[in-house]
Amino acid sequence: MSALSAIAVGATLAAFPVGAGLERTPSGPATLTSTKTETVAMVGAVPAAPYDSSSRVVMNWTVTVGPGGRAGVVGPVVGGVAYDPVDLPSTPGTYTFPAPRVRLALPLGLVQETGEHAIVTREACRPQIDRASDPCETSWLDIQRAGQPDLRDRGAQLALAWTSEPDVDGDLRGDLTEDRTDLRVSALPTREPDGRLRLDVTLTNAGALTADLPSLDTSWLAGARWEGGCLPSSAGARCVSPPLAPGETRVFSVHAEDPDATTATITARAEGEDLAPGDNSTALAFAPAAPFAVVTAKAQSLSRGIKVRLSAVRPGPARVTVAFTVRGHLVKLARTVTLAPYVPRTITLRATGAKLRSLRRHAPVKGEITVRTPGAVNAVSAATRVS
Repeated sequence: MSALSAIAVGATLAAFPVGAGLERTPSGPATLTSTKTETVAMVGAVPAAPYDSSSRVVMNWTVTVGPGGRAGVVGPVVGGVAYDPVDLPSTPGTYTFPAPRVRLALPLGLVQETGEHAIVTREACRPQIDRASDPCETSWLDIQRAGQPDLRDRGAQLALAWTSEPDVDGDLRGDLTEDRTDLRVSALPTREPDGRLRLDVTLTNAGALTADLPSLDTSWLAGARWEGGCLPSSAGARCVSPPLAPGETRVFSVHAEDPDATTATITARAEGEDLAPGDNSTALAFAPAAPFAVVTAKAQSLSRGIKVRLSAVRPGPARVTVAFTVRGHLVKLARTVTLAPYVPRTITLRATGAKLRSLRRHAPVKGEITVRTPGAVNAVSAATRVS
C-alpha cells in the first residue's frame, strides 16, 4: 500500500512521546519531507463519516519537540506545497497548529526557515528481517538544502501528526466536525388501490448549513423505486437528491410491490455527521394487501354484460362470481381468469338462457361480485345493480 493510502485510513497520524530521544534537524533553511509506507493493519481505523471518502481535508498538524534544539520558524508542507510558517519553540512539548484547508496529499513535511529543531525520530535498520518490515526500507526523511546534495536519511521521521477528516463533497470542511447539518425525515405509509405499497416521505433541513449531498435510503422492499427530487445517480433503494438549503423541505415517494405484512425504515443522511441523528430515520409498518382489487360500475346493463375490472397482488387463477337473489333463489354467473401481479384486466360476465330471462323479469336487481383464488377463502367483494 502507498503511504497516501495508509494516511487516508487514520484521522490522526503518528503521535510521539516527549523526551523520546528526538534528534535535531540540520541548522538553517531546509525542506524536510517525511515518508512512511505501511499496511492498513498498521494504522488505527477511525469512525467513518456517513459518506466514507478517500478525499480528506487537513484539519491541523502537531509537532512534538524534544530537548536540545533551537527555536525557529517552520511551515507545513502538504502535497509538496509549503504553507504559512509558524514559530516553533525549543521547549520540549507537543504543539498543535491550524492546518491550511487543503486536501490531504503526499508528500508531507516541513519547510524550515530557521532553527535546529529536535523533532526527528529514528528506528534502527533491521536488514536481517523481511524487507517490507525493515524501518530503513519503509520510512525515511528527505533533506533538501540550497547548495548541498539532497540527503535521504533512512529510518528517520519527523515527529509530525496530521489530523484529517473525510470531505466527500470537496468543500474543504471536515465531515466529522464541521460540515454538519440537521436533517429530519418523516413518512406516511399507505397502500395503493391495487395493493402496491406507498410511502410519502418528507425531508427537511433544520440545520444552519446546506446539505450538499442529501440522500434517502429505504430498507429492502420488493420492487422499490423512488419518485420525487432524485438525481439520475440514484438507484434501487437509494435516492440521492440535489443540495437542500437550510429550512428547505422536499417531498418524495417510495413505491414497492410487496403484498405481505412488512416493515420499512427510511434513513436520511448528508455528507457530514448529523447534529441530531435521532430524527434521521423512521420505521413504518404495513398490513398485508388485499389479494385482489375489484372495480365495477354501480349500475350496469344485462344486455351489455357485467363488466369487472380486477387485478391481483400475486400471479395465478381468480374465480369471479356475480350472485343475484331473485325471489329467494340464488342466480350466479361465474368465470375463472388468470392474472399477473398488478396488471389490471377487465372481464365481462354475461347471463344467457333461463338466467337471463329470470334476471330480466325481476330487473333492476342487485348483484354481489366476489373474486377469490379457487379453493381459498380470500374473497374480495363489490356490489353492482343491473337492469
